Amino acid sequence: MMKKFILVSMCFLVTFISCSKKSASDTAFTRSKQFSPEMKAKGLNSLNEATMVSEEFVMNDSATSKEVPADKIQRKLIKNGSVVLEIESLSQTDLKIQEWIKTYNGYITNSSLNTMNSYYTVKIPKDYFEDAIKSVGSIGKLLNNDIFTNDVTEEYYDTQSHLNTKRILQKKYEDYLSKAKDIKELLQIELELNKVISEIEAMEGRLKRLDSLVDYSTINISCNLPSATTETGIIKPDVKNTFRSLGSAILSFFTKLMFFIIGLIVFGCPIVALIILLYWLLFGKVGVIRKIIKKAVPEKENNTEKA
Repeated sequence: MMKKFILVSMCFLVTFISCSKKSASDTAFTRSKQFSPEMKAKGLNSLNEATMVSEEFVMNDSATSKEVPADKIQRKLIKNGSVVLEIESLSQTDLKIQEWIKTYNGYITNSSLNTMNSYYTVKIPKDYFEDAIKSVGSIGKLLNNDIFTNDVTEEYYDTQSHLNTKRILQKKYEDYLSKAKDIKELLQIELELNKVISEIEAMEGRLKRLDSLVDYSTINISCNLPSATTETGIIKPDVKNTFRSLGSAILSFFTKLMFFIIGLIVFGCPIVALIILLYWLLFGKVGVIRKIIKKAVPEKENNTEKA
Protein backbone atom coordinates (compact mmCIF):
# COMPACT_ATOMS: atom_id res chain seq x y z
CA MET A 1 0.00 0.00 0.00
CA MET A 2 2.79 2.33 0.89
CA LYS A 3 4.62 1.59 -2.36
CA LYS A 4 1.50 2.39 -4.39
CA PHE A 5 1.11 5.74 -2.61
CA ILE A 6 4.74 6.69 -3.29
CA LEU A 7 4.37 5.67 -6.95
CA VAL A 8 1.21 7.76 -7.42
CA SER A 9 2.86 10.76 -5.75
CA MET A 10 5.87 10.58 -8.03
CA CYS A 11 3.66 10.35 -11.12
CA PHE A 12 1.69 13.39 -9.99
CA LEU A 13 4.89 15.38 -9.35
CA VAL A 14 6.34 14.52 -12.78
CA THR A 15 3.07 15.51 -14.48
CA PHE A 16 2.95 18.86 -12.59
CA ILE A 17 6.54 19.75 -13.54
CA SER A 18 5.89 18.90 -17.20
CA CYS A 19 2.78 21.10 -17.29
CA SER A 20 4.64 24.01 -15.68
CA LYS A 21 7.41 23.83 -18.25
CA LYS A 22 4.91 23.67 -21.07
CA SER A 23 3.01 26.67 -19.71
CA ALA A 24 6.21 28.73 -19.40
CA SER A 25 7.23 27.69 -22.89
CA ASP A 26 3.83 28.67 -24.30
CA THR A 27 4.00 32.03 -22.55
CA ALA A 28 7.46 32.77 -23.88
CA PHE A 29 6.35 31.72 -27.38
CA THR A 30 3.26 33.95 -27.15
CA ARG A 31 5.27 36.99 -26.03
CA SER A 32 7.90 36.45 -28.71
CA LYS A 33 5.15 36.15 -31.28
CA GLN A 34 3.40 39.24 -29.96
CA PHE A 35 6.54 41.38 -30.29
CA SER A 36 7.96 39.71 -33.39
CA PRO A 37 8.81 41.87 -36.45
CA GLU A 38 6.11 40.13 -38.47
CA MET A 39 3.46 41.07 -35.96
CA LYS A 40 4.65 44.66 -35.83
CA ALA A 41 4.55 44.86 -39.60
CA LYS A 42 0.97 43.59 -39.77
CA GLY A 43 -0.21 45.96 -37.04
CA LEU A 44 -2.17 45.25 -33.86
CA ASN A 45 -5.90 45.09 -33.49
CA SER A 46 -6.58 46.97 -30.27
CA LEU A 47 -5.48 50.06 -28.41
CA ASN A 48 -4.30 48.00 -25.43
CA GLU A 49 -1.96 45.95 -27.60
CA ALA A 50 -0.76 49.11 -29.34
CA THR A 51 -0.01 50.76 -26.04
CA MET A 52 1.79 47.67 -24.75
CA VAL A 53 4.14 47.44 -27.72
CA SER A 54 4.68 51.20 -27.82
CA GLU A 55 5.69 51.25 -24.18
CA GLU A 56 8.12 48.39 -24.87
CA PHE A 57 9.77 50.44 -27.63
CA VAL A 58 9.74 53.56 -25.45
CA MET A 59 11.43 51.83 -22.51
CA ASN A 60 14.14 50.38 -24.73
CA ASP A 61 14.79 53.74 -26.39
CA SER A 62 14.77 55.59 -23.09
CA ALA A 63 17.33 53.21 -21.61
CA THR A 64 19.51 53.59 -24.72
CA SER A 65 19.24 57.39 -24.80
CA LYS A 66 20.43 57.71 -21.21
CA GLU A 67 23.65 55.86 -21.95
CA VAL A 68 25.59 59.05 -22.77
CA PRO A 69 29.21 59.36 -21.62
CA ALA A 70 29.60 62.00 -18.93
CA ASP A 71 32.54 63.61 -20.72
CA LYS A 72 30.39 64.25 -23.81
CA ILE A 73 27.64 66.11 -21.93
CA GLN A 74 27.76 69.85 -22.54
CA ARG A 75 26.84 71.73 -19.37
CA LYS A 76 23.89 74.09 -19.63
CA LEU A 77 24.51 77.20 -17.51
CA ILE A 78 22.27 80.26 -17.32
CA LYS A 79 24.45 83.26 -16.42
CA ASN A 80 23.01 86.63 -15.36
CA GLY A 81 24.65 89.81 -14.12
CA SER A 82 23.59 92.97 -12.31
CA VAL A 83 25.68 96.16 -12.54
CA VAL A 84 25.32 99.56 -10.86
CA LEU A 85 27.27 102.52 -12.31
CA GLU A 86 27.74 106.14 -11.34
CA ILE A 87 27.93 108.31 -14.46
CA GLU A 88 28.41 111.97 -15.42
CA SER A 89 26.00 112.23 -18.36
CA LEU A 90 22.93 110.19 -19.30
CA SER A 91 23.17 110.95 -23.02
CA GLN A 92 26.87 110.12 -23.23
CA THR A 93 26.31 106.94 -21.24
CA ASP A 94 23.59 105.85 -23.64
CA LEU A 95 26.02 106.16 -26.56
CA LYS A 96 28.70 104.25 -24.64
CA ILE A 97 26.30 101.43 -23.84
CA GLN A 98 25.23 101.17 -27.49
CA GLU A 99 28.88 100.81 -28.54
CA TRP A 100 29.59 98.38 -25.70
CA ILE A 101 26.67 96.15 -26.79
CA LYS A 102 27.83 96.14 -30.42
CA THR A 103 31.30 95.02 -29.32
CA TYR A 104 29.86 91.83 -27.85
CA ASN A 105 27.10 91.20 -30.43
CA GLY A 106 24.36 91.82 -27.89
CA TYR A 107 21.07 93.68 -27.93
CA ILE A 108 18.81 95.63 -25.58
CA THR A 109 15.52 94.04 -24.51
CA ASN A 110 14.34 96.83 -22.20
CA SER A 111 15.41 100.36 -21.21
CA SER A 112 14.09 103.36 -19.29
CA LEU A 113 15.30 106.92 -18.69
CA ASN A 114 14.46 109.71 -16.24
CA THR A 115 16.13 112.93 -15.11
CA MET A 116 18.66 111.25 -12.82
CA ASN A 117 18.83 107.55 -13.81
CA SER A 118 18.74 105.17 -16.73
CA TYR A 119 18.20 101.41 -16.78
CA TYR A 120 19.05 98.78 -19.40
CA THR A 121 18.35 95.06 -19.73
CA VAL A 122 20.91 93.63 -22.14
CA LYS A 123 21.32 90.22 -23.77
CA ILE A 124 24.90 89.11 -24.44
CA PRO A 125 26.03 85.82 -26.10
CA LYS A 126 27.24 83.39 -23.43
CA ASP A 127 30.74 83.23 -24.95
CA TYR A 128 31.22 86.98 -24.38
CA PHE A 129 29.56 87.21 -20.95
CA GLU A 130 32.74 87.19 -18.85
CA ASP A 131 34.49 89.78 -21.04
CA ALA A 132 31.40 91.99 -21.13
CA ILE A 133 31.09 92.01 -17.33
CA LYS A 134 34.77 92.87 -16.93
CA SER A 135 34.62 95.77 -19.41
CA VAL A 136 31.34 97.32 -18.29
CA GLY A 137 33.27 99.41 -15.77
CA SER A 138 34.61 101.50 -18.66
CA ILE A 139 31.14 103.04 -19.09
CA GLY A 140 31.18 104.68 -15.65
CA LYS A 141 32.27 104.30 -12.06
CA LEU A 142 31.48 100.74 -10.99
CA LEU A 143 29.55 100.71 -7.70
CA ASN A 144 28.23 97.15 -7.66
CA ASN A 145 28.73 94.03 -9.78
CA ASP A 146 26.87 90.74 -9.12
CA ILE A 147 26.94 87.51 -11.15
CA PHE A 148 24.36 84.72 -10.83
CA THR A 149 24.72 81.23 -12.36
CA ASN A 150 21.99 78.59 -12.62
CA ASP A 151 22.95 75.06 -13.72
CA VAL A 152 20.08 73.51 -15.73
CA THR A 153 22.08 70.65 -17.26
CA GLU A 154 20.13 67.86 -15.59
CA GLU A 155 16.76 69.47 -16.32
CA TYR A 156 17.71 70.06 -19.96
CA TYR A 157 18.87 66.53 -20.77
CA ASP A 158 16.03 64.91 -18.82
CA THR A 159 13.55 66.92 -20.86
CA GLN A 160 15.37 66.04 -24.07
CA SER A 161 15.34 62.33 -23.20
CA HIS A 162 11.61 62.40 -22.42
CA LEU A 163 11.00 64.28 -25.65
CA ASN A 164 12.74 61.60 -27.70
CA THR A 165 10.67 58.97 -25.94
CA LYS A 166 7.41 60.78 -26.67
CA ARG A 167 8.33 61.19 -30.34
CA ILE A 168 8.78 57.43 -30.67
CA LEU A 169 5.43 56.92 -28.98
CA GLN A 170 3.83 59.45 -31.33
CA LYS A 171 5.13 57.56 -34.39
CA LYS A 172 3.81 54.25 -33.09
CA TYR A 173 0.36 55.72 -32.39
CA GLU A 174 0.28 57.18 -35.89
CA ASP A 175 1.02 53.72 -37.30
CA TYR A 176 -1.75 52.16 -35.24
CA LEU A 177 -4.13 54.95 -36.20
CA SER A 178 -3.82 54.07 -39.88
CA LYS A 179 -4.66 50.42 -39.05
CA ALA A 180 -7.67 51.04 -36.79
CA LYS A 181 -10.61 48.72 -37.63
CA ASP A 182 -13.56 50.72 -36.33
CA ILE A 183 -14.58 54.21 -35.14
CA LYS A 184 -14.26 53.35 -31.44
CA GLU A 185 -10.70 52.16 -31.83
CA LEU A 186 -9.90 55.15 -34.04
CA LEU A 187 -11.19 57.63 -31.45
CA GLN A 188 -9.30 55.92 -28.63
CA ILE A 189 -6.01 56.02 -30.49
CA GLU A 190 -6.59 59.65 -31.56
CA LEU A 191 -7.18 60.60 -27.93
CA GLU A 192 -3.90 59.06 -26.81
CA LEU A 193 -2.08 60.53 -29.82
CA ASN A 194 -3.33 64.06 -29.04
CA LYS A 195 -2.10 63.72 -25.46
CA VAL A 196 1.34 62.71 -26.66
CA ILE A 197 1.47 65.57 -29.20
CA SER A 198 0.51 68.08 -26.49
CA GLU A 199 3.28 66.78 -24.22
CA ILE A 200 5.78 66.96 -27.10
CA GLU A 201 4.89 70.60 -27.85
CA ALA A 202 5.27 71.55 -24.17
CA MET A 203 8.69 69.86 -23.96
CA GLU A 204 9.88 71.49 -27.20
CA GLY A 205 8.83 74.89 -25.88
CA ARG A 206 10.66 74.26 -22.61
CA LEU A 207 13.86 73.28 -24.44
CA LYS A 208 13.67 76.38 -26.66
CA ARG A 209 13.31 78.62 -23.58
CA LEU A 210 16.26 76.93 -21.89
CA ASP A 211 18.37 77.22 -25.04
CA SER A 212 17.54 80.92 -25.26
CA LEU A 213 18.46 81.53 -21.61
CA VAL A 214 21.68 79.55 -21.93
CA ASP A 215 22.82 80.99 -25.28
CA TYR A 216 22.23 84.62 -24.25
CA SER A 217 23.11 85.88 -20.79
CA THR A 218 21.15 88.74 -19.23
CA ILE A 219 22.87 91.81 -17.74
CA ASN A 220 20.86 94.46 -15.89
CA ILE A 221 22.63 97.84 -15.88
CA SER A 222 21.61 100.71 -13.60
CA CYS A 223 23.23 104.09 -14.38
CA ASN A 224 22.90 106.84 -11.77
CA LEU A 225 24.00 110.47 -11.77
CA PRO A 226 25.63 111.79 -8.57
CA SER A 227 23.25 112.74 -5.78
CA ALA A 228 21.25 115.98 -6.33
CA THR A 229 22.44 116.15 -9.95
CA THR A 230 20.62 116.11 -13.27
CA GLU A 231 21.80 116.04 -16.87
CA THR A 232 22.11 119.85 -16.85
CA GLY A 233 24.05 120.04 -13.59
CA ILE A 234 23.56 120.40 -9.83
CA ILE A 235 19.98 120.76 -8.67
CA LYS A 236 19.38 124.18 -7.01
CA PRO A 237 17.50 124.12 -3.72
CA ASP A 238 13.81 124.99 -4.06
CA VAL A 239 13.37 127.72 -1.41
CA LYS A 240 9.60 127.85 -1.82
CA ASN A 241 9.17 124.14 -1.29
CA THR A 242 11.69 124.19 1.56
CA PHE A 243 9.71 126.81 3.52
CA ARG A 244 6.51 125.02 2.69
CA SER A 245 7.90 121.81 4.11
CA LEU A 246 9.20 123.63 7.19
CA GLY A 247 5.79 125.22 7.79
CA SER A 248 4.09 121.87 7.42
CA ALA A 249 6.49 120.32 9.93
CA ILE A 250 5.89 123.11 12.49
CA LEU A 251 2.12 122.91 12.03
CA SER A 252 2.25 119.15 12.46
CA PHE A 253 4.30 119.52 15.67
CA PHE A 254 1.86 121.95 17.30
CA THR A 255 -1.13 119.90 16.18
CA LYS A 256 0.31 116.80 17.85
CA LEU A 257 1.16 118.86 20.96
CA MET A 258 -2.41 120.16 21.18
CA PHE A 259 -3.84 116.65 20.92
CA PHE A 260 -1.41 115.51 23.63
CA ILE A 261 -2.55 118.28 26.00
CA ILE A 262 -6.22 117.56 25.32
CA GLY A 263 -5.63 113.86 25.96
CA LEU A 264 -3.77 114.68 29.16
CA ILE A 265 -6.67 116.81 30.36
CA VAL A 266 -9.33 114.28 29.43
CA PHE A 267 -7.57 111.24 30.84
CA GLY A 268 -5.16 112.85 33.33
CA CYS A 269 -7.63 114.87 35.46
CA PRO A 270 -9.71 111.86 36.53
CA ILE A 271 -6.55 109.98 37.43
CA VAL A 272 -5.23 112.91 39.52
CA ALA A 273 -8.62 113.27 41.25
CA LEU A 274 -8.62 109.55 42.08
CA ILE A 275 -5.12 109.80 43.55
CA ILE A 276 -6.18 112.78 45.73
CA LEU A 277 -9.27 110.93 46.91
CA LEU A 278 -7.26 107.88 47.89
CA TYR A 279 -4.76 110.03 49.75
CA TRP A 280 -7.60 111.81 51.63
CA LEU A 281 -9.17 108.50 52.59
CA LEU A 282 -5.97 106.83 53.64
CA PHE A 283 -3.77 109.61 54.98
CA GLY A 284 -5.94 112.75 55.13
CA LYS A 285 -8.69 113.74 57.51
CA VAL A 286 -10.32 110.35 57.30
CA GLY A 287 -6.87 108.78 57.53
CA VAL A 288 -7.75 105.10 57.79
CA ILE A 289 -4.15 103.96 57.61
CA ARG A 290 -3.01 106.80 59.85
CA LYS A 291 -5.51 105.72 62.52
CA ILE A 292 -4.40 102.10 62.27
CA ILE A 293 -0.79 103.16 62.77
CA LYS A 294 -1.70 105.28 65.83
CA LYS A 295 -3.52 102.38 67.43
CA ALA A 296 -0.65 100.04 66.80
CA VAL A 297 2.01 102.33 68.29
CA PRO A 298 0.42 102.71 71.83
CA GLU A 299 -0.16 98.96 72.05
CA LYS A 300 3.50 98.39 71.30
CA GLU A 301 4.55 100.94 73.94
CA ASN A 302 2.28 99.33 76.55
CA ASN A 303 3.74 95.93 75.85
CA THR A 304 7.22 97.35 76.25
CA GLU A 305 6.37 98.96 79.66
CA LYS A 306 4.85 95.68 80.91
CA ALA A 307 7.92 93.82 79.95
